[in-house]
Amino acid sequence: MKDFDMGRYTPLAVVLLFCIGLYIFSQFSRISANNDAFKRDLKTSYPQLPYEAIYRQDTGTGEGLAVVDSNGRGQVRIETNSPTSKGQSVTIVDFIAGKKYFLKDDKKTYYEGPLTSMGLGAFDEQMFVSSKAQDLGERVINGRKCRGYKTQFPVEDAKQIESWFDASTGVLMVSITQDSKYILSKYIPREPKPGLFIKPADYKPDRIKIF
Repeated sequence: MKDFDMGRYTPLAVVLLFCIGLYIFSQFSRISANNDAFKRDLKTSYPQLPYEAIYRQDTGTGEGLAVVDSNGRGQVRIETNSPTSKGQSVTIVDFIAGKKYFLKDDKKTYYEGPLTSMGLGAFDEQMFVSSKAQDLGERVINGRKCRGYKTQFPVEDAKQIESWFDASTGVLMVSITQDSKYILSKYIPREPKPGLFIKPADYKPDRIKIF
């Protein structure tokens, strides 16, 4: 796997990534909030184990990286590095508080919104279970017994998504769409640093309205 410097930023690219993330988040929030197929109790259906998982993202335009940290108590942080822009995107999810935060490190700002039943999306087995996604049964991936699901996010022109989760840990092993794939490259069962799940005190609320 290639080395990625997640500390390097291209300002315009980071802003574009942030805006795209907000748009997708807003669509998920608007539609899934009114979709009975995506109802779940977020306070009890979060990842139950503390861990750090590192994923390789393969697309037709390059290779990216995603790092997922869970404290096993309802808080998850996802950092992604786009294969096209190399800009970093940070999302903090709090299942207990029902909140989701998008951080803009270059401007030290953040956007706060409600967490819907979509949860962590493709990384979230309970999202598939609660939405009654197609059950693909079990298969062995890299020596681990996994459970698979296939569904389509409730947004216009959404692509079908297939995800496989470790049957013992519930951690995503592989996620596949028409034009991208996330593949688990490293799993570390450990307690993440508490500061990862707290938005920086010097970050200000973002005032940009894009939806």
